[in-house]
Amino acid sequence: MIGLIGRLGSCLPFSWLQPGPGGPLFLPFYHLVSEEPAPHIRHLYPVCSIQRFRADLEWMLRYYEPVGLEELERKVKNGRPVVHLSFDDGLRQCAEVIAPILWEKGIPATFFINPSFVGNRALMYRYKASLLVEADPAHRVDYLSIGYRDRGWLDERARQVGVDFELFLREYRPYMGLDQLDDLVRQGFNLGGHSMDHPMYRALTLEDQVRQTLESVDWVRSRWGVTAAFAFPFTDDGVLPAFFDKIPADWRTFGTAGFKLDELARHWQRVPMERYIDPMSRVVPGIIIAYWLKRWIGRSWVRR
Repeated sequence: MIGLIGRLGSCLPFSWLQPGPGGPLFLPFYHLVSEEPAPHIRHLYPVCSIQRFRADLEWMLRYYEPVGLEELERKVKNGRPVVHLSFDDGLRQCAEVIAPILWEKGIPATFFINPSFVGNRALMYRYKASLLVEADPAHRVDYLSIGYRDRGWLDERARQVGVDFELFLREYRPYMGLDQLDDLVRQGFNLGGHSMDHPMYRALTLEDQVRQTLESVDWVRSRWGVTAAFAFPFTDDGVLPAFFDKIPADWRTFGTAGFKLDELARHWQRVPMERYIDPMSRVVPGIIIAYWLKRWIGRSWVRR
């Protein structure tokens, strides 16, 4: 639907669609960009190709000014709306594929990582579910329905069907290591926390939400001294204001609700680009038009 709306919107000058300084920022994010098979992701969401990613960036640079985290409040720079790219989960393609392309084009970005997985010490439970679907597709629904609290069942099932998660971590090495993260920081990119091991926050107690958040950001900052930033894993839906009361006021935090405003200061909503089949040139006009429609019916804000 967004792509169809975007095709219609592409008939108009893009500047006519922009919501202006009072509207939400366009904050796109991805997980990985790759041409190689990714069985741990294949059954969760589409993998963005290098060709599409480059095309997305070219279109983005035509209409937006890329900025670092420190400049998000500016809204406009050099006469154009600002944009900040980010990437979740700390997958190795961030260092091997994404960062070189961004460096080539001079685009800043933030990479949000889960400390428990750095260096391929463990595998996120949803990635385990995808690997199990790959090996045993008849039970796809069962595997993909397992939540964070029941994630131990995936390990038991893997032993039963002969899936070796440790072997996958050693051979495929899905995550970045410390040396690759060092390189990203040296190149001027920012790193942020993404929780310790990627739970669904609305399923956690407030105490665990705060612990996962503080520990992940402190782990990143203690090593690299970067700007304090945190992106919710999955979604911030259901997270109450009491959580934000316990987070330092100068942190920058991010949800995944799309092109919307958030009533909390220094908390922004990002657009999950892998949700859409169409390229950015069609998606963005579509989501902006959808924003205007939602604004007319009072649904353009994330309220808590």
